[in-house]
Amino acid sequence: MSHFLALAKKNWIVWKRTLGASLCELFCPIVLMALIVISRSLIDSTVVEPTYNRSKSVLMAPMIYPNYTKIGIPNNSTNPLIELMKLNATF
Repeated sequence: MSHFLALAKKNWIVWKRTLGASLCELFCPIVLMALIVISRSLIDSTVVEPTYNRSKSVLMAPMIYPNYTKIGIPNNSTNPLIELMKLNATF
């Protein structure tokens, strides 16, 4: 405990010796936070809705569907693979 008291006394002496710097250590953060709070209250905050360019985008997909019977897939409307390909091409 005596080491702590000796270091605390030394720290107090150094703090008093450099009073200007010590006061700056105390008041600069307070002043900075006050400036931030004041500037934040002066600025009007509005919520801006996001915009999307989805209507401007164009999907470049082939509209002619190949004959899948050559590779063993029946080309009829009940085949889920063909329907999935058509859905992806026209999305």
